[in-house]
Amino acid sequence: MSTENAFRSLQTLMIHSTGFPHPTMRNRPEFFGIDATEENIKKFMSLGTCKLFPEQVQIEVFGSKAESPIHAWELIRSRFQSFVSDYTFAFMESKVRSLPATKLPACTKLEETLRNQGNEAMEKYLEHYDELCEESVAFWRSKSDVYKISPDQMEQAVRASFPSRSKLRDSFRFDVRYFDMVAPEFLGQANSIDALEKAEVIEACNKVAQEAGHKLQEEVDGFIMEVATDLENKTRSALKSLQESIASGKWNQKSINSVLKFAEGFKEINFINHTDLQTFMDEFKQQLEGYTAQDVKNDEGLATSLDNFLGESMNFLENLAEADKSAIRDSFGNMGKARKVRPF
Repeated sequence: MSTENAFRSLQTLMIHSTGFPHPTMRNRPEFFGIDATEENIKKFMSLGTCKLFPEQVQIEVFGSKAESPIHAWELIRSRFQSFVSDYTFAFMESKVRSLPATKLPACTKLEETLRNQGNEAMEKYLEHYDELCEESVAFWRSKSDVYKISPDQMEQAVRASFPSRSKLRDSFRFDVRYFDMVAPEFLGQANSIDALEKAEVIEACNKVAQEAGHKLQEEVDGFIMEVATDLENKTRSALKSLQESIASGKWNQKSINSVLKFAEGFKEINFINHTDLQTFMDEFKQQLEGYTAQDVKNDEGLATSLDNFLGESMNFLENLAEADKSAIRDSFGNMGKARKVRPF
């Protein structure tokens, strides 16, 4: 199996975007009917972004921030972005994300859940939009003295900034697209054109197909090395987080369980078959399971043992990263097979 085909069989490419109406007001003096002098421009810029529906307005309308559909959409965006950050990898200069095939069911399930939540929040937003606008006007009229303008000037500027109700529904967006990427195939025939044109078209298409195939292969080869680095960084980050929480004294069994959960799911995101790192994670998980927060806190010797264990693990990961920087990937899934390094 070629590198390209192996890569395609173990991952899905995706793009995603999330959006919702959270309007702002132009923060320039001329928008408020004031001369755009250098002094006025600096003064208005120093006031920062003017969100028309700040938290205070949302609380007035919905009773609490937690009940606000704007806050709901912020959480939806955050949850999906967190999943993307944890389980996908940048591909083709970050134009798209690569999702390991093992994580596709979880991604589609999360997508469905968040889309349903988004639809409910959208309907709530639309239902209360007029009320939001009126509360916004009242809120910003009370802030007019900060801008050194009259309440009427402020109200005029605020009302001019509200999005049209007719366009609101189209402003909500939770879009996830999955696709595959392949190079063009060689063209064998083109029956709809005459013989001379047919020969020219076939030659041109085959040339493009060959060049595109080489380019895609190069993209995949480079991507595999980037994924290896990303996997190593994610692993170091998980271990470092545990080390730092223990050093600060602000840790408990959840701190250990969080790293164990990462180790348990590592195989699902290791779709490039990074053998050294997978072996490390399997053995690391097995040994970390032998520690509990309560025992470590009550046993100084066990605390020293855990500290040494984490230190040796971090050293191994640092050495692994340095080795991968100089390694040449000889075929798909053979990251570091020439090395025989035992972490423990």
